[in-house]
Amino acid sequence: MTDMAQLHRKEQIAVLIRKKITQENILTPSTIAKWITYRGVDITDRIITTQIRKCDFEPKVYELSSKRDLKGADNSQAALISINDPIALGYLVTNIEMIRAKFKTLIIGGQIPSLIPQKISKMFPYANIFVGECEGSILRIINDAIDGKTGQIYTAPIVDLKNEYIIPDATYKPSGIMYSAELGRGCTHGCSFCGMPPSSKKVRIRNPEQVIEELDRVGTRILFVDPNISLYPPEYLEKIFGYLEKKGKFWTGEGSSKELIENPGIWDLMSRTCIGFLTGYEDPKLVELRGKKNGFGVLEQMNGAFVLNSAIIGHPKQDENSLLEMAKVFRENNLTGVFHMYAPYPGTRDFETLKKSGSILENNFFRYNRHDVVVNTEMGIKKTREIFRTVNRTAQTITGTLKEILRMIKNSSSFKLAFIRIASVIGIRFRNYMMGYKIKYTKEEIIVPIEID
Repeated sequence: MTDMAQLHRKEQIAVLIRKKITQENILTPSTIAKWITYRGVDITDRIITTQIRKCDFEPKVYELSSKRDLKGADNSQAALISINDPIALGYLVTNIEMIRAKFKTLIIGGQIPSLIPQKISKMFPYANIFVGECEGSILRIINDAIDGKTGQIYTAPIVDLKNEYIIPDATYKPSGIMYSAELGRGCTHGCSFCGMPPSSKKVRIRNPEQVIEELDRVGTRILFVDPNISLYPPEYLEKIFGYLEKKGKFWTGEGSSKELIENPGIWDLMSRTCIGFLTGYEDPKLVELRGKKNGFGVLEQMNGAFVLNSAIIGHPKQDENSLLEMAKVFRENNLTGVFHMYAPYPGTRDFETLKKSGSILENNFFRYNRHDVVVNTEMGIKKTREIFRTVNRTAQTITGTLKEILRMIKNSSSFKLAFIRIASVIGIRFRNYMMGYKIKYTKEEIIVPIEID
């Protein structure tokens, strides 16, 4: 422990993170549906606060989107601010004067700063910018902040998860009904619209015994926040998901279909305890956006599990006919869809290409909410919104949902698992249907233009 750390032992460190489902978000009648978009919030909060306590400081978490929360915050020497999406950046810009009045030194990290650190530093020259993962580096950064250093850009080394991962604080209580955990980090598919920073693309896995130790002490519903669990070694997946089956625990998570289609035995094991699995739907018109290793194919819904097929709407290469055809494919094959309006994050290849060509319509980051138009298409804003609603409204049917319910009842290993799956699929399909009729678009009065040069 350094002298500075000893001097400021138990100094309160503020943590600002966007956790709430706020006004820019779509209708979500099922709390289970929250994990689709906001799957990493709990674990980000938990990792940051655990690391701060490990450094012998005391963290206090505040809601970045809430002026009331920020106004009532205690004054602190430093604030760690997590910016994992453009909307969070919008809130930071909106509330920056209040934040600067409360906290002496700002440390800005997360997905967006890791993608464009120089540009974020230019926007907030009085702050320190943190690139990468916080394990192993946070003590130095906090000490520098308390010491009054500003305008720094820190780049953290890639974490060796097998040897350096720290199980989050055991006293942490998840904000939702699922416990967020991670088996590893990284994805090598390299999709051009993906917001994953370069430092996070190397695939790494945790020690399986440590994972089991962590999961032993939590409830039966687990949300794996890994970007692509399909890429992990088969023997690793066998150990983890064999443990879950033995203990009667259920999970949700995200990955690509190719690896599991090629290894049906692994997917058979994983699906026995799976509530829902999110994977990308390969639109033939957009296949060049995906990594060559992805391939095509829809993952079979084994053992009563259901697969959520995530699809992009509103890319410049798409037209009305291709999108209506996609909705027909979903309807005829009774696929459960998760439809996102195309909105590449700043710093991604797609964003830079589209900005140079003048195709980025919005620099108001509150509209990067996955259901509003931010990229110019030949259809225009009004027509693109209309098609988005039409796809959501028509991609699934009541008859198809009833068939899904019967399939889950028949093939699930227990009534409890069947009930959770049924509640999830009804919630997600109803959410889609409601989006076909009513979407709360961003109000003009909270527009915050942000120029990313």
